[in-house]
Amino acid sequence: MNASEARKIIIKSKDINRLDYIYSKINNAIKCGWCYIYIDSFNITITEKEKLESDGYFIDTRYNIGFCVRWYETDKDYFMSMLEQIKQHGYIKVSDEIIIKYLQLQELI
Repeated sequence: MNASEARKIIIKSKDINRLDYIYSKINNAIKCGWCYIYIDSFNITITEKEKLESDGYFIDTRYNIGFCVRWYETDKDYFMSMLEQIKQHGYIKVSDEIIIKYLQLQELI
C-alpha cells in the first residue's frame, strides 16, 4: 500500500465516524423538537456537506469554528439574510441549486 492509498483509507474512516456523530446529534435535536443543531467540535468537509445536503439538510458554514445543520425554517427573511452572510463569510460556499432545493422542501417558494 502506498501513501496515497493509506491517506484515502484514513480520510474515509474519519468521514464515516464524523457523519455518524453528526447524524446522532441531529437525531437528538429532533427528539427535543429543535429545527437545527450547531456542531463546534470540528469544521465540516465538502464530502460530509454534500452527503447531508443530499439528505435534504442545509449546512451553514459562516462560523469561525464549527457549522450548523438546519432542517426546518419558519422565517424566510431570516433565512435569506443568513444566505447573504454565508456567501460573504462561509468557508464552504452554498450553491444556488441547493438553496432552491431547500426552499422548495421548506415550501417557502
